[in-house]
Amino acid sequence: MAAGLTTLTLSAGLAHPAAALAAGDAVAPNATAVGPAAVSAAPARTAARPNLVVVVVDTLRADHMGAYGYGRPTSPFIDELAKTGLLFENAVAQAPWTGSSLGSLWTSRYVSETGAHAREGEDGRRNIDKHHCTRLNDARPTLAGVLAKAGYRTISVVSNSFAGRTCGILTGFQESHYQSRPAVATVGRALELVTEHLAADAKMPFFLQLHLIDVHAPTAPPGKYRTLFRGADGKPHGAQHRGWGHGAARAGDSSEVDSFIDHKTALYDSAVAYVDSQIKRFADELEDLGVAGDTVMAIVSDHGEDLWDSPDFRAKYEHDPRGLGSIGHGHSLLQELLHVPIVLVGPGVPEGRVRTRVSNLDIATTLTQLAGVKPPSGAFRGRSLLDAARREREATGGDDRSILSEDIAYGYDGKALYRGRYKYIVYTAHPKRPAFLFDLQADPREEHDLATKRPEVMREMEAALADLLADLDVPGSDRVTPVDPQSLERLRSLGYGQ
Repeated sequence: MAAGLTTLTLSAGLAHPAAALAAGDAVAPNATAVGPAAVSAAPARTAARPNLVVVVVDTLRADHMGAYGYGRPTSPFIDELAKTGLLFENAVAQAPWTGSSLGSLWTSRYVSETGAHAREGEDGRRNIDKHHCTRLNDARPTLAGVLAKAGYRTISVVSNSFAGRTCGILTGFQESHYQSRPAVATVGRALELVTEHLAADAKMPFFLQLHLIDVHAPTAPPGKYRTLFRGADGKPHGAQHRGWGHGAARAGDSSEVDSFIDHKTALYDSAVAYVDSQIKRFADELEDLGVAGDTVMAIVSDHGEDLWDSPDFRAKYEHDPRGLGSIGHGHSLLQELLHVPIVLVGPGVPEGRVRTRVSNLDIATTLTQLAGVKPPSGAFRGRSLLDAARREREATGGDDRSILSEDIAYGYDGKALYRGRYKYIVYTAHPKRPAFLFDLQADPREEHDLATKRPEVMREMEAALADLLADLDVPGSDRVTPVDPQSLERLRSLGYGQ
């Protein structure tokens, strides 16, 4: 464990001594450096502020991590790290796919407000493989933009085009680098960039997005991690288990389907363990070189992954144009895609586990709070994760707000509303507009639809959703720009458009 990533009280002072980082396993990036002049013109630091790092583990389900109760040791480092900071047990992503989810995370606004969302086809269904997404509204303040104006160097290293150029969600990052996997190279490149920054101006704090793609299909963790967890039959994982295609499981034979799920899940878990090891490497290098104690790190995810969790529900109510059924992501608003981890550690962060429901909207608000930076008035919808932890610790009342997730990427669009113990899902673009109600406290796996059994709750949730939607600041028009051939090729390498 990186002991240097320790926690202090909420009122702790912050120190930021100069330190240089050694370069990691760097590879030549496909980088776009933006605005070096803006960096030199940034205001000088008038008070010590922490460095900020957001590690985005693409496609990471919370319930496949040890700290969230999973049986396999997939995340030993993150599990230990979480003990030194805050772990949020019930965090919600704002969308079930990368582009719109991260656009929402960086702006602390719901997807409908950001301008970056999936586009519909002529039949009313969405398919981001073909239609891709609209672009982020440039007028919407972002976490990176707010921090850059406050004197931070803002750097992004991403390994998924949907996390970068394709939806235009990197507004405010002064440097944006595309780094293909594996994570060892991505982490190495990030460390190299931090090294360069500290050599140029060690007094300026940095904000880094480190986006790791390895858990996303095609899933092929390197070396020993490829066979870390095996299927029940003891056979090697096959090429068909790396991607979203079902292979022999398409035929519907139950034994082959069970085998496919078993191997696919084992390979997914192995990839999680590999990424965990690389996050440990990143944190350990920060510690060894004297920067960790002055760095706040958030480990988060954009969405989860469906591993044949609810095939009957999918077959009856969801209409994925890819024909993949119950695997992958982007096609559903159920928990396996929306329940994500949030782990927060570093100076100014207390220790504890928080059961209060929070969302990815809260990350930007919290990091600006820890940095002592005030966003423009009304810019961010998120609430402070630190305040949520304090309220729960002091038993002064939980956060009973409504939280929205939306933006189906494959099929008919829908909305999911979280409020209290209930979750309400309505597929708003579906011709029949099917709606569902789940009691997440009693039924966390969403196996029992209560829509007809709790009509009074259904009415309350419908009204709450209508109120929330009426309050959204929706852009007047969507910006659609062609996706460049290079980005298209990168998306195909991740299994999109095939």
